Amino acid sequence: MIAKRKPSLVIMSPVCRAWCKATDFASKNQAQMIKLTQARATQTKLMTKMDDILRIITSYGGHVLIENPTHSKFWKQTFFKRLERTVAKAHVARSFLLNRCRVGGIHFKQYKFFTSLPPSATKHMERLCDHDFKHPPCLGRDAKQWQLCY
Repeated sequence: MIAKRKPSLVIMSPVCRAWCKATDFASKNQAQMIKLTQARATQTKLMTKMDDILRIITSYGGHVLIENPTHSKFWKQTFFKRLERTVAKAHVARSFLLNRCRVGGIHFKQYKFFTSLPPSATKHMERLCDHDFKHPPCLGRDAKQWQLCY
């Protein structure tokens, strides 16, 4: 479908649950680690297929934008390094950050974007936290207290 329609921009937001830093808390739970290992194997297989998709997109000059939380282990995986190389063969590949608090969110949750788009096309998205507002926690023991405030 992609090779036939040749979209000029493809945006991807792979599921990051298997690569979330919170999975570190499960390291002593053997049953959870088995599930996590299986989920990571599935994601790795899927990302291998995604590399094929990126190769098609970049072959005709199309661009990509991939999003995931900044501190996700997704960015450190071997498959991502392969994705980076695939995109870099056709375009200048780069990354930038966007903080949710700058686009209507109240949490300090930062996202990383990997793209082949030129900086002029993403300048409006490259927004970091620039204020002294105390961000409420995304989850945790005080989550209910903050939900009542907002």
